[in-house]
Amino acid sequence: MSTDTLEELRTQIDVIDAQILDLFAKRTSLAAQIGVYKRKHNLSIPDPSRERQKIEMAEASVPEYLKPSTVSLMHVLMDAAKSRQSHLS
Repeated sequence: MSTDTLEELRTQIDVIDAQILDLFAKRTSLAAQIGVYKRKHNLSIPDPSRERQKIEMAEASVPEYLKPSTVSLMHVLMDAAKSRQSHLS
């Protein structure tokens, strides 16, 4: 068992949370670029095949106990991306 204190553990989580938020912002920016491409090429925003593929890849990369939360997380990420793409001017 680690000898880290509660505060040290929370600090580590804070660092990870900041990294996650930075990556989320980068992901959303890329999703916006994809939205511009889709609009320019008259492509539909939702891509069910791609969404299934992303969920399957995510599920395959985590332990069993994380699968339900991972699927939920992927849905949140993809919903945010689709929302961003839909609100481009």
